Parts: sequence; C-alpha cells; structure tokens
Amino acid sequence: MNSVKHKTEFLLEADQLADYLRTVAADLEKGIVQIGTTQGQVEGMLKVSISLKAEGIGYRVKLKGRFPEGVDSSAAAKPGSYAALKARMKADFKAIRADLSSGALPAQAQVEAFVADCARMVSFPGKGDELYSGFSGAVVSLSRAAAANDIAAVRAAVEELAAFKHSCHAKLK
Repeated sequence: MNSVKHKTEFLLEADQLADYLRTVAADLEKGIVQIGTTQGQVEGMLKVSISLKAEGIGYRVKLKGRFPEGVDSSAAAKPGSYAALKARMKADFKAIRADLSSGALPAQAQVEAFVADCARMVSFPGKGDELYSGFSGAVVSLSRAAAANDIAAVRAAVEELAAFKHSCHAKLK
C-alpha cells in the first residue's frame, strides 16, 4: 500500500503541554488524527508517533504519521482545535523571538510550522477577520525573509506580527 508521510514539530511551554495532550486525546476519541495541516481518520492511519523532548522551559513536540495515499493534506482540511492551534502558535512565536533576541535566525522548520499554523488560524471565521489580510501579508514576509536567511527582514516581520497580535488580542479579548 502506498503511503504519504507527514510530520510537524513545535515548542510548547511546560504549562501548555497537558492541554495539548488532552486535545490530542479528545481528537483520537473522535477518531481524528491531526499532523500539521493534515487531518485524517485514525482508522486509516498506517502509523502515528508522538515524541516529547524537554527543551529549556518547555518541550519540543514531534508528530509523525503515515496516511494512505489520497488523504487530504491541504490547509483546507478540517482545522482541528483552535485552542491547540493558538497554544502552538504562542510557543513557536516565543521561540522565534527568543532566537532573534540571541542574535540567531530561527530554525527554518520552526518558521514553516508557525507559517502553516498562521494559515490555519485565518481559516477560522469570527476571530479577527478584518485583520487577517494584513496579518497574512506579514506572515508571507516572515516566510520569505527566513527562506532568504535575512535576519533583519525576519526581525521586521516578527515585529509587524507582534503588532498585529497585540492589536487583535486587545480588540477581541
């Protein structure tokens, strides 16, 4: 049987780990498995693995899975839990900013995971729709800057994203 491998990796603060694992467990009880932007039925999964590694004040979470060919792996797949998505985004954004504060470019895999989660976030209606266009533009800037290894442009994009985050959260919370 032909299969497609999917994986995602992100950082969670220690106090977010239990909530994230509860979300994974709840999804599994519903028969759903979510790996990055890919969502499939547990029944169709060929293999799933989750690993946790202590890193600083949090944990690096790695999810890997093999789906049979033909499983929808687009960002249009069901979005999963908004709370888990936001927790991942918060941890990844914090790690990206920490890397920049120490003078280093963030890892490309971490930026890619954050960018993918941003794309999923803007698919949720009623969560700041009027800001999504500008926010998405800043996400594209971050992605391009990271791909070009341009630390100054990455810093500028991250600061723009921080401003969007502050604006949106102040408006909606």
